[in-house]
Amino acid sequence: MTTEEVNLRHSLTDKEMAALAKQQAEGLQQKRLAESEFESIRTVYKARITEAEALVQGISARVQAGFEMKNVRCMIANERPEGYRLVIRMDTGHIAIRRKLEQSERQIKFTEVNDPYVAVAYLPIDDPTWNDADFFQCPVRQDEFDALRVLPEIKMADLKPVKAELEAPKGSKKK
Repeated sequence: MTTEEVNLRHSLTDKEMAALAKQQAEGLQQKRLAESEFESIRTVYKARITEAEALVQGISARVQAGFEMKNVRCMIANERPEGYRLVIRMDTGHIAIRRKLEQSERQIKFTEVNDPYVAVAYLPIDDPTWNDADFFQCPVRQDEFDALRVLPEIKMADLKPVKAELEAPKGSKKK
């Protein structure tokens, strides 16, 4: 006898239908689980891609502009020159901003009266509104001198007293 496998129509029994329905439900559950995992992974990677794009765009903007804004510790020097406030960067010693003092800011503090200038600092000027000089000879107090002298670009000089400081008032006696 000769036999052969032949593909013929077969009517499914109730038991076979139930088994197929169970397999179908399991397949659909596996598909939903895989899709859910895929969406979760996709969301994570999309967030990582978006984060990387933002980083690149931020860097590109700074590179294109050639600067960025950041907080920098600065020394405030009032009345140098008279009537002005200087904002001096403590990281470079450069004058970042020069502006006129308000009348209310021109009050001399008692602590400043007894804290004399000890030297002159030659400070580079970065303020774009101050276009009549590249450096400013700024008189500095001892604490300012100590803070600025460690900066490599800043040159210091002895404070040369003015003639009035060299002469005693008439009628006073030296001790």
